[in-house]
Amino acid sequence: MGNPPLTSPARLLAWQGWRQRDVLAKSLVAGVVAMLASAAAPLLIGRAIDEGLSQGFGGPLFAWCGAMLGAAAVIVVAGIFNHIWDVENWVRASLSFSQLVGYKASRAGHAITRKLPTGEVVSAVANDALRVGDMFSMAGRFTGGVIAYVVVVVIMLSQHVQLGLVLALGIPAVAAVLGLLIKPLQSRQTTQREATGRLTSLGADTVSGLRILRGIGGEDEFAARYARQSQEVRHQGVRVAVLQSVLDGLQVLLPGLLAALVLWLGARAAVRGEITSGQLVTFYGYAAFLAWPVQMATQMLQMVIRAVISSRKILDVLRVTEATPSTATPTDAPPAGAELADETSGLVLREGRVLGLVSADPDAS
Repeated sequence: MGNPPLTSPARLLAWQGWRQRDVLAKSLVAGVVAMLASAAAPLLIGRAIDEGLSQGFGGPLFAWCGAMLGAAAVIVVAGIFNHIWDVENWVRASLSFSQLVGYKASRAGHAITRKLPTGEVVSAVANDALRVGDMFSMAGRFTGGVIAYVVVVVIMLSQHVQLGLVLALGIPAVAAVLGLLIKPLQSRQTTQREATGRLTSLGADTVSGLRILRGIGGEDEFAARYARQSQEVRHQGVRVAVLQSVLDGLQVLLPGLLAALVLWLGARAAVRGEITSGQLVTFYGYAAFLAWPVQMATQMLQMVIRAVISSRKILDVLRVTEATPSTATPTDAPPAGAELADETSGLVLREGRVLGLVSADPDAS
């Protein structure tokens, strides 16, 4: 189970990452290999056009085709293992936080409901733990995308400085524009999370007091309150979906415009004889390929924001002081026929009898 740090969401997430560092490292390696193999495809196609087709359908062309086949095989194999380890990352992180919340709830007893609504505890397991797991599942692909971006920029700058600079500066500009929508999206996601927690709390409280509600005829009042809160959750969900759809659309539009610009500049450079036809194909392929790392970076940023929000909710549960914070230390069993006596209260326990302790304060008993 472990002893998680309760000081900040960042330390809590780092603590969990260190606990599953083995599978996290394998996911990072597989993600980097898969993305680098994908990044090699446009370069191999360009070389096949320039060096392979120039000599007809002979050995050089088949050699480049074999290289592309090898890259495709690496992409498939690395992608399979990357997916397996991504899922394992998600499962381990999600279940770990679910277990932490469940253990705290069982240890804290009624103290947890004094500080937090029941719905918040339920949402921490049903929603927040899963969102934290999403961040760990994306780590391998995100790292691979960043490294592939750096490698591609170096390759393009070595072939044509102007086109290389367009992509080297254009991709961060696209990411910056998309990043402007992240903070408003975070605010709406936080509001939706609060509304969902209140709805879950309302349902849990009603279930626990259902007989009382029926006794006093409060079913209609509850139904109206639940309907109002449910509509509030729906309204907040629509607000999140609207901004999310704009962000998803820009993830396709802006890289597409950048690819069109690169193709136009590349075509003019090819006409002037500055680059070959194979290099033009390579530049266009890289312009299309780099839209993938941009989408990964945007998705990773969203997942990190959701994970931070969710980890704050999990920390609220983990910080609850338990009703019985000190664990009882068992003592040796008394000899047969002996009596157990408490000097403070005068209580005497005799062998063969069953006694019940009653107190106004349950913690004291």
